[in-house]
Amino acid sequence: MNIAASELTGFRIDELLTMSIPNLFTKETLPIALKHFEQVKFKGDATVDIPYIHKNGSISHWIVSAVKLSEIKFLGFVTDITELKNAQEEIENLNTKLEKKIEVRTVELKEKIDELERMNKLFIGRELRIKELRDKIVELNKQIRNGE
Repeated sequence: MNIAASELTGFRIDELLTMSIPNLFTKETLPIALKHFEQVKFKGDATVDIPYIHKNGSISHWIVSAVKLSEIKFLGFVTDITELKNAQEEIENLNTKLEKKIEVRTVELKEKIDELERMNKLFIGRELRIKELRDKIVELNKQIRNGE
């Protein structure tokens, strides 16, 4: 144990010395922590990204790299990646919000395009009808002039 472990976890060094692995993990993450420890015991080293419980009750995140020094001694290096995890979560939330906004905007644009296409068809139809009527007027004027 060292002061860095105390600062990371919020527990005093004397508290950490009386604790075991299960004390730092939730029920959901404890199996991951135990599996990591087993890998270190049997393979000699392992690295894991795992949430842990801070003394204040908050959940923080570590990357733990550990090596087996002997049958009863292990050395672990811990990097607190809580800020990174929080930033990743915020990015995911922002991406989700952005995707929803894009979906809404896409629907709105499709509705506007459909409306414009409908109006365009109406205008084209109207213009064609006006041309037909003009042609008919020209034809009738010719007939009147020719005395028909």
